[in-house]
Amino acid sequence: MPRRKTYKLLAKETDFYALLVDELRLMNSELVTEYDMESIEISMKKKTKLQILDIDKAIENLKRNLPTYRDEVGVFYDEPFVHKNDIARFLGISRPTLDQWIRNGFIKAIQSKILRKEYIYPLEEILNQLLLLKNQNIC
Repeated sequence: MPRRKTYKLLAKETDFYALLVDELRLMNSELVTEYDMESIEISMKKKTKLQILDIDKAIENLKRNLPTYRDEVGVFYDEPFVHKNDIARFLGISRPTLDQWIRNGFIKAIQSKILRKEYIYPLEEILNQLLLLKNQNIC
């Protein structure tokens, strides 16, 4: 994924520069005495549209791997426990990509019924979540 475009401007070119320096002085007087206040920059990163580039491929991989998944997954009191590495393998994606999908809310964990402080990722639920995203034309 390419880097997001960044917009920067010097704070001293804004109308609120004096107010900003005063606020910094109140927060920490060392900032004003030890640092160059004229070099304060304000930066913003461009928003990006969150998406899964090839959701159809991930869904197809997961559907194909679901029958074998039942043999490979550990079950604890009728609750499947799948490692994230296995989920990524079943989806045909890398582990960092899976973590990014989780962070972006494409895949959501479900609270375990057995261990109240744990969250699990049942593959059937992941498939349902991806199909819902596809049907909503989000990806």
